[in-house]
Amino acid sequence: LVVVGCLLFGTKRGALAASIGLGIFDLLHGYASVVWETILESLIVCLVIHLIYEKLLKKNDKIGNIITVGVVAAIVKIIVNIIKYTFLRGMIVGGLALTPAFIQAINKITGTFGSAIFTVVAVPIVYPLFKEALKRVRR
Repeated sequence: LVVVGCLLFGTKRGALAASIGLGIFDLLHGYASVVWETILESLIVCLVIHLIYEKLLKKNDKIGNIITVGVVAAIVKIIVNIIKYTFLRGMIVGGLALTPAFIQAINKITGTFGSAIFTVVAVPIVYPLFKEALKRVRR
């Protein structure tokens, strides 16, 4: 939904909504110690969406561009999680060497791969629906 929010409302408002929404979710579900990580991850994804969709693609929301944004956002999320779990959790906190930390990171982010696939599939389906609904609400 971070991607759809950025596409519908722009990356500044999308980043704000993602930070608040995901931050509150983490606080309410026992993840207070990692709220900052969640917010940082979403801000990185929003920044990449800004660079790709708003700057490079000039907010042209033809379906090919929306698919591209979904794929890029999914890849960025995977990369950010690999970096987080390899360096922050594995090496700095866990004291592991690079290779074991990387292997542990890959094992930890299996859910991220699932959400990445969901993002790639859902964004081109959900975005046009929400865009149309938003147009109707604004009339």
